[in-house]
Amino acid sequence: MLVYDNNLDNQHKAMWKFARRWFGPYVVTSANNNGTYHHVKLDGTRMAVLVAGKRIKAFKKRHEAEPDPDDLDSDNDRLGTDVDPEDEG
Repeated sequence: MLVYDNNLDNQHKAMWKFARRWFGPYVVTSANNNGTYHHVKLDGTRMAVLVAGKRIKAFKKRHEAEPDPDDLDSDNDRLGTDVDPEDEG
């Protein structure tokens, strides 16, 4: 989860325009009936402050694309030859 920092919501100065507003990622450990959540850092450090449910959102890690093995051979196709350029020496 990411936690929204609402401390800057009422600040209208230009210097706060690009300030970081989401912090995390954190892991939710438990939810309370009143809509607050206990959370920990990724290293397991417990956070002492409860977070209201309206200040959190799900965090989904982006997966970096794995290179396609077929695309690795396409460099030689663009050269118009099947010979490795390093072997021509």
